[in-house]
Amino acid sequence: MAALAGEPQWVFYDGKVFRLMGGGSRPNSDADHERDSMARRFIASMETMTYARTVTLETTAGDVHKTTTNNTVGNAVVNAATGGLPGQHMWVIIVNDQLSGKTVSFGGNFKSAGALTGSPGKSATLQFISDGSMWYEVARTTGL
Repeated sequence: MAALAGEPQWVFYDGKVFRLMGGGSRPNSDADHERDSMARRFIASMETMTYARTVTLETTAGDVHKTTTNNTVGNAVVNAATGGLPGQHMWVIIVNDQLSGKTVSFGGNFKSAGALTGSPGKSATLQFISDGSMWYEVARTTGL
């Protein structure tokens, strides 16, 4: 069944962007698919983070965050600015520079599978999900 005109939708404004959090419920409806948001295309916004010894990931700047290591900086720690919203997903892309592999650790508000050790010229992607206070790593792909 298609959404009805005038049906309520939950929208959250975090001070920078609006986020569609899910549809309103219909009386006497028990089918989960009737509350799903469906779209032809969804494109997440991406934050490009400056690589430094301490990188602060701004969780309200989008769902995808990318940084490229720098040989003059060396290893780094990534901290999340907030613990996110319950159920919020985010992806982190780390592109290693061509000169040497860097180790990137995850600090405040992260529960990760451990530090990421890069290889020269290779990239990694990590996916996290929030419980509202912490970001939990759910997937990691390295050597891209």
